[in-house]
Amino acid sequence: MKNKLLNIWETDLKIFCHGHYEAAVSLDRQHYYLGIPIVALSAIAGTSVFATFSINPSKYYKILVGLVSLLVAVLGALQTFLRLSERAERHRESGSRYGSLLKELEQYKITEMNEELFKEWADGFRIRWDELSAEAPTIPKRIYDNHHSIKWAAHNKKLEQSS
Repeated sequence: MKNKLLNIWETDLKIFCHGHYEAAVSLDRQHYYLGIPIVALSAIAGTSVFATFSINPSKYYKILVGLVSLLVAVLGALQTFLRLSERAERHRESGSRYGSLLKELEQYKITEMNEELFKEWADGFRIRWDELSAEAPTIPKRIYDNHHSIKWAAHNKKLEQSS
């Protein structure tokens, strides 16, 4: 019974640990997908404004530069609003903390202890896990579902082999 519980906890911790790391990578990628165009378009708009000092640009050119500047402002506001870097860091930190719990659980799986010591350890472990779950950001559904189906399939296969 104890081993079955530890195996279930191990599977769940792997889902959360890897899910948070994948969420962090995804958010970092989104940050760059949004940030790089902002930098490029800002440079284009800025140099275009300076290029017009010596000439009298057409009305269409002025509109185009204005639209590019507006697009830069909108993308910059969106990047600020979405807080992609901050959210990625929170997922990375949560993944690390779930990883620490996973290592602790793996250590206890190979440690011999009586039922009383196990119950004491398991109660404390569960409380730390609950506290982490309350503080951690939510893993995006697509990432969670992907990890959940893969890990539980592996877990069920392991259970079938041990029976």
